[in-house]
Amino acid sequence: MEDPSLAFAKSYTYGSFTREQAAVAEAWRIVDNVYYDRTFNGNDWYKARTSSLDAVNPDNYEQVTGKMLQGLGDKYTVYLSPDKYKSMVTTVTGDITGVGVTLSNTPTGSVKIVGVESTGAAGGAGVKAGDVIKSVNGKNDLDADGFANLCRGEVGGRVVMTVERDGGDKEFILERKKFTPQTVKREGDVVRISSWDGNTVEKVVKEVGNSKRIILDLTSNPGGLMTAGVDLANEFLESGDGIVRVVDKTGIVRQERGLGNGRLRDVELSVVVDENTASASEVFTGAMKDNKRAGVYGLKAKRTYGKGVIQTVRAIENADGDNMGGVKVTMARYETPAGKDINGGGIEVDKVVDCMEDKCLPKVELPN
Repeated sequence: MEDPSLAFAKSYTYGSFTREQAAVAEAWRIVDNVYYDRTFNGNDWYKARTSSLDAVNPDNYEQVTGKMLQGLGDKYTVYLSPDKYKSMVTTVTGDITGVGVTLSNTPTGSVKIVGVESTGAAGGAGVKAGDVIKSVNGKNDLDADGFANLCRGEVGGRVVMTVERDGGDKEFILERKKFTPQTVKREGDVVRISSWDGNTVEKVVKEVGNSKRIILDLTSNPGGLMTAGVDLANEFLESGDGIVRVVDKTGIVRQERGLGNGRLRDVELSVVVDENTASASEVFTGAMKDNKRAGVYGLKAKRTYGKGVIQTVRAIENADGDNMGGVKVTMARYETPAGKDINGGGIEVDKVVDCMEDKCLPKVELPN
């Protein structure tokens, strides 16, 4: 909870502002306090505040705030609409109350179902990946985040979903329930992590069980909760092994190291990545590679994506406490334990492979 004195200070500072001006000023303040590059990428950040406050009105608040942040030239520092902010915060906690679908915006402007949780209401009712959302609870003009938030809500709440499939429409009446997305799945020796959240570590430990050897599949994993990547690395590493070096706005380097209490230290490990393996996945991969703890294989790829910066998400609230969306802002950059800055360049793999089976993953001979 925010210090009441800070809330009072904001109320006092923004007292003469309109509702929208106060929210723009709060978004500016968040970035001013947190952004890791104190030159703001060479931009006049104070001028950005003044021009944005002059331009904003009740009809263009989201556009003005978004443009102000775009002026930094950092594709990872962005304004989040109220729907997108709520969706992002809910996703990283790991537990969701909803119907169990993953939605994506398409280039044509429609919203497609790209994943269905087998334990959710949608999976049990026959909703399928590939279905196109036509409406949810009577709303038909929302993006993926907007539809997703309509699917979430109180346990037992009803969701009426209409989808297009094979040229026709199908209607489903679904009941929300609480579930944990299946972001970790095992098939044979392969344990796949599709994204990182608050439950990732325990789910991986459970899936590995007493296995002597596993293949960890991080292909097309875009990241998520960075601390989950750090914590899983700790499960495989020895005490004192470097996990990641974090450099914040002060320029101070903080080194995360293994604690020596990991439960998977004796498991033989291979890590498979591709060009879409990013963020928290690269933190984990870099730790395994630099400590020579695992062979890192690229599935038809020579290196990972290369996202070496860390974001935090903050809510934008005006003096009345209204949710005006949020800001995702770059707060630090990270390096691998060996000090390699991977932003834009990614992590080079030990060997490029064509499949994830044993025949494609010969043990990489790493230097002593």
